[in-house]
Order: sequence, then structure tokens, then C-alpha cells
Amino acid sequence: MNDNKSNIASNDYAVTVSILESLNDAILICNTKADIQYANRSALKLFRTDFNSLHKQNLLKLISDNGDNGEEFNQLNKGDFKTRIKPFLFDFTFKVNNDSVDARIGFNPILNTSNVIEFVIVTITNTTFENLITKENEQSRYVSITKENLNRFSDSLVSLVHEISQPLLALNLKIDLITKKYANTDKQLSIEIDELKIYSQRITDVVDLARSYSQSAETNDFKQLVLNDILETISKNLNYEFQKNNVKVHLSIPNEDIYCLAKTDLLIDSFTKVLNNILSYNEFDSQKELKIKLTKENRNIASIIFDNNFMNEDSNFYDNCFNFTNINKGSGSISFPLAKEIIEGFGGTITARKKPQGSIFSINLPQYVSNERQQLLNLMDIHNSSD
Repeated sequence: MNDNKSNIASNDYAVTVSILESLNDAILICNTKADIQYANRSALKLFRTDFNSLHKQNLLKLISDNGDNGEEFNQLNKGDFKTRIKPFLFDFTFKVNNDSVDARIGFNPILNTSNVIEFVIVTITNTTFENLITKENEQSRYVSITKENLNRFSDSLVSLVHEISQPLLALNLKIDLITKKYANTDKQLSIEIDELKIYSQRITDVVDLARSYSQSAETNDFKQLVLNDILETISKNLNYEFQKNNVKVHLSIPNEDIYCLAKTDLLIDSFTKVLNNILSYNEFDSQKELKIKLTKENRNIASIIFDNNFMNEDSNFYDNCFNFTNINKGSGSISFPLAKEIIEGFGGTITARKKPQGSIFSINLPQYVSNERQQLLNLMDIHNSSD
């Protein structure tokens, strides 16, 4: 009878080991001190070692010494499993021969009849490939969202250009005819004609600007851009304007590169037009200062600040300067609304507010962080923070 029980136990053990060895997930069995007592083939493959090298190593120390596993793991990692009874699961990253491995680890304590932990079965699933696929899918979705926003904006601009172009052409022809017929005979009429030409030119500039933006928005050349370089380029390009307007510029850029996903020409043009508009509100002769600052608002948001001490409009101006409907109501030029549409097309936001002396323009863009955060979550963080 005892021989039969022994044979059954032996067979059960062999079957259990055979099952464990056939699993794709890494399986480890540890004692209550977290020392590894058993590792299946997948575990040896994951850690790129043999059993003799892995045997009796402390699992918690092994993965904590080689990974960035967050607060939950740090709370667990006290050297043993004695204080943990309930099973639990979390994601973590560790290094094997300097290669990062994303994994999902589960701890399943096995209790004896006295409800005391006897040993712990640990399962580790390599999620590196799964995370890569997920990241690529969400990156594609983010690009689709930004393209959709820009295409919708481009369609609106095309409609605007179409609606204005023909009447504008007719207006300019009428002005030319009136000029040829009456300008030399009536001085007052000549002055009024000149004013009409100025207004007509302003409309023409708006149409040309809208046409330029619509053509740029239709292209698909999204790139991973370094915002540090973008702001340095803009500062150099506007250096003459800064000097001409007696504006001292303070450029604050971190050493660490901050990335976003956008179109180079549109992003540079949008930032440039915002800065040029700020410079146009040049209301006093003393030393003027402009601070251009790039920071990480958090791990997901890139923050760009244009902080000046000379643009002193009332609060209502800043509430309305980004609205197309307020261009002719004392709330700025078309460049502010166009910049807003482009920045929002890239998933970002732009706001402006009055200071006791000057104003602050704040731009937030979702960071492109290929090895940390999914771009879609960055996009969501931007809009959650602006609600």
C-alpha cells in the first residue's frame, strides 16, 4: 500500500514538473526568504543563465538590483515573503545583460495547514513584445488623431480661402479702376482710396497666410522633434526683431532633450507668429524682457512659456485673442487663432493671461517618450490638465 502511494506521489511529481517545464511563462519556486529553489526552462531562458547560477539566489534582490519597479515593489522588497499572504500581480522592468525586459510578475503563496506560508510560486511573463505592439498601435492612433485635427482645420482654411478670394479679387479690381479714374482729381478721395488699399492688403495677407497653413497642414510629414532645438532655432531667427524692439531675451532650456510629435515648419511658424505678435505690442521704451522657457510639466507634458513685461492689454484681450471671431474687435491678428488651431492639431493647448506688468503665453504639448509613456496617454493628460 505504501509502495502504491509512493508511486502515485512520484508520478504526480513527474507530471507536475513536466507541465512546469512546458510552460512559456517563467516559473520560480521560492522559500519564505525569497531564495529560488526551482526554476523552469523558461525562467532560465528569461534570465539567460543555468539553474546552478540561479539556484538559491534571492529573487527580490535579483530583480530589484537590476530594475526600476516602482513603489509597490519597494514596499514588498524587505528580503522575504513572510508578511505577504494574499496573491498579487504587478508590472515591472528589469535588466538582463544590460537589456531592458518588461515583465508581469505574480506571487502566489502556498500555505500549510497552519495558514503559514511554506513556499511561494512566482510567475513571470515577458511583456516586452506585447508592450511594443501596444505602443506602436497607440502611437498610430495618436498620429491619426492629430492628422484628423489638422485635416479638419485645413479643410476649414480651404473653404475660407475659397470664400474670400473671389470677392477680394473683385474688390481689388474696383479699387484699381477708381484709382485710375478719380485719384488725381480728388485729394480726399485719394486718401480714402489709400485706406481701402491698406484694408485690402490686410485681407490679402490673411488669405495668403490661410492658404500657406492649409497647404502645410495637408502634408503627412510628422516627425519626432526636439523642442530644445526648435526654440533655439526660433530665438536665433528672431534675434534681429528682438534687438530692433529693444527686447532682452532669456532662453531657458534643460540639458535633457524634450520631444514632441509634430510638423517642423508648422510648429516653428506657429511659435514664431505668437512671438512676433507679442513683439508688436511694444508700448514702452524702457528695458523690455522676454523669457522663453521649456520644462517638463510632468513626465507626459512639455511646457513652453513666453513670459514678457511689455504686452499690457486688458484681461478681456487675453480671453479672446485666440478666437477668429474677435480679430476685428481689438483682440489681435489672425496669427493667434491660427497658432492655436495648429497647436491643438498636435494635441496641445495654448493660453494667455495678464500679469501686473506684461503677460504670459503658455503652450503645452504631449511629449513623445518612446521608451516610457504611450503617446495617447500623454495626449489625454494634456486635456485632463486643461479641464
